[in-house]
Amino acid sequence: MKTAVLYGVIGIFHYFFRKKFLLISTDPAKAEASGLKHPVLGFSVLRFVGFVVTSSVAIAGVLLVF
Repeated sequence: MKTAVLYGVIGIFHYFFRKKFLLISTDPAKAEASGLKHPVLGFSVLRFVGFVVTSSVAIAGVLLVF
């Protein structure tokens, strides 16, 4: 249950910020000109990836996750 809640929260976060993530990925100069702080959003994405990988390794094992 805890893992499902974690994945749900991360999915909702990515859903609401998908346009900003896409802009940062495709045109970082335009994103910075529009006021987006892409290092902050980039760090949050990496943090969430770390949560997902860590919880998935606990469930499925290292070889299956990687």
